[in-house]
Amino acid sequence: MTILAVGTNRGFYDLADVIRVVRVDFVKGEVYVVPLPRDLLINLPEAATTYPSPQKINEGYFLGTPVWQIGVDRSGGAALLAQTLAYNFGITTDHYIVVSGQAFRDLIDAMGGLQIYLPAPVKDEHQAHANFPAGNQTLDGYHVWLLARIRKNVGDLGRIQRQSLILKAILDRVTSPAILPRLPEMIKLYHSLVMTDLSPQQMGQLACLLQKMDKPKEHFFFYSVPRGLLKEEGKIIYIGPNKSTVPQDVLLWDDRYKQWLHDALEGKVQP
Repeated sequence: MTILAVGTNRGFYDLADVIRVVRVDFVKGEVYVVPLPRDLLINLPEAATTYPSPQKINEGYFLGTPVWQIGVDRSGGAALLAQTLAYNFGITTDHYIVVSGQAFRDLIDAMGGLQIYLPAPVKDEHQAHANFPAGNQTLDGYHVWLLARIRKNVGDLGRIQRQSLILKAILDRVTSPAILPRLPEMIKLYHSLVMTDLSPQQMGQLACLLQKMDKPKEHFFFYSVPRGLLKEEGKIIYIGPNKSTVPQDVLLWDDRYKQWLHDALEGKVQP
């Protein structure tokens, strides 16, 4: 099962701040989590939208939502982003799950917060409360969300690495004795906080797989993008329907990155 996972900032109809493709191998009992940076430069599939290209990939979600596409249902953003992945990278996804910023904060709080280890301090003086010391710390939903968004001095790729630390901390918490036995119950309780086409039965299958893992950390593989595969450059692009008036910082890719995506999803390369 391959799942398109999207994290937005304000609500379900917003830019895609976080994009991951998650491949679940039920036979091997392994899960591969592969990132696509939000600043990737892509072309929208002409058959799926009338909006011009090139755009940043985070627009590939937003432009499919009811905000920009009159008459589509709430899953329109996930549908356009899935088609965009297939069109640019040849990646096919089976299902989607979208988590808004508020839902993310609520879910972290419902788990009692997260214990996270930061190898170095993280600070952004332009955001209130964005000052995290190095070392172990327990954070509530708001501060985990804030930490996941900061990219000052590290860019999009550095933020992805930090988000992987958060995902590992979430895995630790979800598989803890306090949470794991209650996981199916929690999925039912908090299902309304996410937008997904996964059925309750499929969600139950995923929870069951997690419960059967002896050492979940050894079965989850969180990838970061090798820096040599992408090039940051200023480009005139489209932002929604309008062409930018000044160059925008984007990440350029080629067939090497495309191949890496497929290899990572198949577990053929190391995280």
